[in-house]
Amino acid sequence: MKHALLLLLIVMVNFTAFAQDYIVINGKDTINCKINEITSNEIFFTIQQNDIPIKSSLPMSKVNAYYFNNNGDDQSIPINQENEVVTNETYVNKEQVKIKVPIDYQRFRINAEIGFGYMVADIPPNAPQEVKDYFEQLKSGTHYSFGGSYFIKRSFGLGAKASLFYTQNQMSISLYDANGNVINGLMKDDISITYFGAYVAGRSFAKNGISGFYFELGLGKTSYENRAVFIDNYNITGSKVGIDFTIDYDIKLGNSLALGLGLNYNIAVLDEIMVNGQKYTLTADAKENISRINMMIGLRYLIQ
Repeated sequence: MKHALLLLLIVMVNFTAFAQDYIVINGKDTINCKINEITSNEIFFTIQQNDIPIKSSLPMSKVNAYYFNNNGDDQSIPINQENEVVTNETYVNKEQVKIKVPIDYQRFRINAEIGFGYMVADIPPNAPQEVKDYFEQLKSGTHYSFGGSYFIKRSFGLGAKASLFYTQNQMSISLYDANGNVINGLMKDDISITYFGAYVAGRSFAKNGISGFYFELGLGKTSYENRAVFIDNYNITGSKVGIDFTIDYDIKLGNSLALGLGLNYNIAVLDEIMVNGQKYTLTADAKENISRINMMIGLRYLIQ
């Protein structure tokens, strides 16, 4: 009697430990087993053969579906209204299984940079040489920018940036008034050009996963302000939708830090300006080209 009870106990334990899941292959064939693990490429399971557990696996490409036995302690088999047996097994279609794949790239990129900017507008060819020299010096200035990107995929993302270009120059001038009197004074330009916009970004990583090329194409608002002096004081402002293009190369400094070298081209042309609060519409040959090329160096911080 004791031996019979012991044998019954062993059988019950074995049956409990080896719950009957099963796998469907070829649309109809079934493997009774205990499913141990499922990955994106393979399913691992254990089958009983001559009371010996044997571990095996199948590629997911050969699996149509798989079932988990969820009966637990409740051994009842309910019947639905159509008098069909309803089991507590769970059907899982492999096309509906969402497998979390670890992200192996940095989704966020934050950058801050400083550099040299150069306004590309032409200088009037008939201007006196000293005026040409003045405007040539005025075309060069300092560029600052700050931005951030979020990469939806490894090589594609969206971002926003803000930038500032600043330059100034001045010289003494002498003019004649209507009565032939000489007026001595100052000619000065104090120019700030700001840009804020959004962009789409692409990138190509080097083998270390940090260094690489970045490409940005954006659209935003370019604003111009010149606190000018020409004997008298003038405040000249204007704004226009601008196009912004950037190419960067990042050099790895650490696991999340890089040194960036970049070239930026910001395009905007003003067709209207405000001078001391008065609005002026510029003719086609008098439009103010505030486009500029910027060469930059900066730091990039990457976040996964």
